[in-house]
Amino acid sequence: MGNTTWWFVMRVGEPAIVTLYEREGRGTAQLKVIPLGIRRQASYGYNGGAISGVTCQQHLSPRNAYAEKSNGSNGAIEMRSKPGTNVALYATLAFELLDPDSVVPGVYSATGGYQFSNNEIEISERTDYWGSSAPRTAPYIPDLSLVVGHVFRIDMPHTSVSLSPSYEDGNTFTGNVRFRAQSNQRYSITMQCSNTSAPTTEGGCYFAGTMMELDAQARFPEQGMTFNLRPDIPTYIDGAEFTDLDYDYPGYIDFTLSKIMEYGETGKTYFDTVSLTFEADF
Repeated sequence: MGNTTWWFVMRVGEPAIVTLYEREGRGTAQLKVIPLGIRRQASYGYNGGAISGVTCQQHLSPRNAYAEKSNGSNGAIEMRSKPGTNVALYATLAFELLDPDSVVPGVYSATGGYQFSNNEIEISERTDYWGSSAPRTAPYIPDLSLVVGHVFRIDMPHTSVSLSPSYEDGNTFTGNVRFRAQSNQRYSITMQCSNTSAPTTEGGCYFAGTMMELDAQARFPEQGMTFNLRPDIPTYIDGAEFTDLDYDYPGYIDFTLSKIMEYGETGKTYFDTVSLTFEADF
């Protein structure tokens, strides 16, 4: 680009909301594209220009001129500068995925890229001092794509539990640990007994080398759902449906130890280890 233009005027303003489509047809995602800054570089420049608007940093010199605003800052910023020779123009953008918890993992893209509007990013040339002959253009992103990974996190404040006699049945002991699962896809919970070769006929674990039987369930009270856990068999849970941000630990692992009177000794304390594996399904 030569030095015939009198001024370059670059302006960044409002953010754009772009709809992206998952390539396997599994849904859409809303991407917020936020223009934050503008830059003009030239191999040889000329003095002159001005910057307007609220900026967090700015610089104006013959060869390098730029202006940027903070993410979340309202209002537009505009930079007017002499062009110089071998001019390169740049825009600084921020990207925000809206409602990420509802977006399934995948590769998303905008069909045909994205063309900014003039109220988002605008570039114009002024061919004389008075600003006449000012064609307006806006940048174009030919390939706008996004890879959404699997959001998966498990928090469990306690990793051990003491079982207490049940109020309903003196032959059983019960207890639970709470957990919080955050996921945008399904995940599995797999229980493993300490003695993997001896699950009970009912699908639980024999406990502490005895014939006492331990059963486990994953329970979500707010959704009114309970899932039975069986040794070495994954139990699949819809992560998006059972992720509750209103409670610190919305899930429970309930343990029930039965046949105490038949196989337990009075006054003796029993210990055992049961492993729970939470695994993302992707």
